[in-house]
Amino acid sequence: MFTSRSVVEAYQDCPRLRYNNYHLLGKGVVGVSKSVPLVTGSAVHRGVEHLLNRVRIGQEPDIETAVHLAVEQYVKDVEGVGFSGKNLQTDKQQWFTFNEQKALVEGLVRAWYIVELPRLVERYKVLAVERDIEPIVISYDYNILFQAKVDAEFQEIATGDYVNYSLKTTKQWSERNEESYKSDLQGVTEIWAMEEDAKRENNRLDEMLALVNKLYEGDNSKYAQFTTVKAYLAKRKQDKKISAIRFCYLVKGIRKTPDYYSQDPEALMITYSPLIRGYKNFTPGGVSYAHSWFYPNPNNKSGKSILGKGWEPFNVWEAMGVKEWMEMLPQLQPECGDIIKSQVVTPVEYFRSEAEIKEAIAEIKVLELRLSRGLFNIESKNSCDNPEAEEFRILTDYFPHNRKHCYFHFGYKCSYLPLCWQPEVAADPIGSGLYQIREAHHEAERNS
Repeated sequence: MFTSRSVVEAYQDCPRLRYNNYHLLGKGVVGVSKSVPLVTGSAVHRGVEHLLNRVRIGQEPDIETAVHLAVEQYVKDVEGVGFSGKNLQTDKQQWFTFNEQKALVEGLVRAWYIVELPRLVERYKVLAVERDIEPIVISYDYNILFQAKVDAEFQEIATGDYVNYSLKTTKQWSERNEESYKSDLQGVTEIWAMEEDAKRENNRLDEMLALVNKLYEGDNSKYAQFTTVKAYLAKRKQDKKISAIRFCYLVKGIRKTPDYYSQDPEALMITYSPLIRGYKNFTPGGVSYAHSWFYPNPNNKSGKSILGKGWEPFNVWEAMGVKEWMEMLPQLQPECGDIIKSQVVTPVEYFRSEAEIKEAIAEIKVLELRLSRGLFNIESKNSCDNPEAEEFRILTDYFPHNRKHCYFHFGYKCSYLPLCWQPEVAADPIGSGLYQIREAHHEAERNS
């Protein structure tokens, strides 16, 4: 059985969600329609991955190619299947969101390139990007394999310390974000997986050294060759300890219906990001632009003012394109500060203690051992007198519903509502047209 940080977190959200997502029909099922946040985040990762790989191999980062690859993936993921989620039922909203999020993908990749990449290049050597770590065995008895993939692996130039990199997108940056990243499970599992992988590689090198010693034992004529091979294998060994995790949060902006249309059921939901939505004012002297409706004003009691009469919002991708707009942004409303930089948040690097990592991995092992027995029992249910009743019993024992999250799953309805509560969908999830077999994220599971 394959597991991972995402699989564990799915169980923590709702045990039945995990079963549906990762185990139903052998591989798990996912909705045919896509989640807006997940698709946008995945496409941004694709663009950043290209840029980091260019740095890794010593080539000049190419932002235009990175944007092209990110947008290309976004279109591929969404086109033809559309979005699922809050207020996305109408064709008008679907088409608007498709174009809006495509522009946002470009804006976020360009913002990361402008703000974060120079910091990384100055401080780190890029060792690997999106590397699939060979699965780590949690239990040999039940063949439970833990999968991990780190966004990027760095080595600090000044100290030689190893650092994991975690890139995330968030609708806004707040105190809650700042506290949550310090207890984020991803930071724990990726540190553990990286260090376990290094230990495993060292053990393999030790075995090879022992074999070399045996092969060359007593043969003085090959001493020089023997010494060279030993030196090479010894050099490959690493005492790899991850010193910290560097998080980077790209702020997407809040998606909502404009306040002045709050009573209009036909009004479009809009993402409020200065990277893709601006304001303009037509005057006799030409057109003025702004990226923020509110701006600092120490003379007001509130400490801020609004643009006021004559200003109207516009969608950047419809008016001029994201690249041109972002080239204009540094000159607009300087009193608001560096608006591009404010969309790229890099909190202080954080390191998990050994005790915290040990406890978290022990909890994961206990959970996965228990659930593997439940999955084995489900696979064996047909040997019972009443397979359907037995499957129902096992699911309620091992994968119960968390009804609290049915309508409040990250602010939206859970995508598995029809599967959980409509018998005709549960009888044939694929035939319903709502779901499809999940495509594994990790290479080892894909190839199994």
